[in-house]
Amino acid sequence: MDSLIIRQPRSSDKEDIVAVYESRGFFDYSPSRPDLKVIVATVDAYFTELVSDPASIILYVAELEYRLAGFAIARKGARATWEVQSGVHFDHRKQGIGHVLLAALFEEMYKRGPAACKATVHAGNVASIKMVSRFFREHGEFTGLPGFLQFTTSW
Repeated sequence: MDSLIIRQPRSSDKEDIVAVYESRGFFDYSPSRPDLKVIVATVDAYFTELVSDPASIILYVAELEYRLAGFAIARKGARATWEVQSGVHFDHRKQGIGHVLLAALFEEMYKRGPAACKATVHAGNVASIKMVSRFFREHGEFTGLPGFLQFTTSW
């Protein structure tokens, strides 16, 4: 992974971020799969927020051999809690890319000062649980969505 670069996104990365969402396995554990229009609108909203309210969002992408391989995002939600999501394209999983993305994301969140942070992961998604457990101190059942775990931490 010598050629892995973690960087802030460019507008030209939008299609590639959508492709990560669309890659096989991304929504395997979701109760439903959003359609492409919803995914595109979500990614557009991230980019709009990066310009309109940069203090409320952190977005990084992983570039591997000049191709976008994944992303990680933290957005300030209720009570100023960072809500974390990450994704790695199916073709690039099991290479540690998600871990590197989350490490960069957490480094930036720490720089921005004291905060709380959360992530929601399906209880059957063992790979994601292993990945996020390194960054979150606590977890328990997510009461809002059966079969999901809520990971939390603060500093």
